Amino acid sequence: MIYNKLSQKWKLGLGIGLISFGGAFSLTAGLMAIPGMGLESLKFINSVEKQIDVILPKINMF
Repeated sequence: MIYNKLSQKWKLGLGIGLISFGGAFSLTAGLMAIPGMGLESLKFINSVEKQIDVILPKINMF
């Protein structure tokens, strides 16, 4: 295999590079997903509240 022919320094660099790439990718994917889900939830809740206000308007008793 090609991996066995690499020197120890190259193996270490390759390992650190792969770990760094994986960590950066995971962090980026997580940060992109979390706020998006929160915004979608907020839009959904607001739309449901608007529909409820249209169907059942608030009645002021006093």
